[in-house]
Amino acid sequence: MRLAYFLSGLAFLGFVSTPAFAEEWYIVKEKDAKTCTIVKEKPTVETTTIVNEDGVVYTTETEAQEGMKKTKICTTN
Repeated sequence: MRLAYFLSGLAFLGFVSTPAFAEEWYIVKEKDAKTCTIVKEKPTVETTTIVNEDGVVYTTETEAQEGMKKTKICTTN
């Protein structure tokens, strides 16, 4: 019986703590620059614009790179 409670507690902690480890990648473009870059943290500077169609936040850098290739703002410069 104790083992069941222990395993239930571990499962609960696993579900609760998982979102804290999720990474977020953003495609950003500086207002004066003509190129886009990929950053790991959400920019807070006013000179940088987050470029993502449909409000997408990427979970891996590879996804962000693929998204940058498809984003019109980054490909038409």
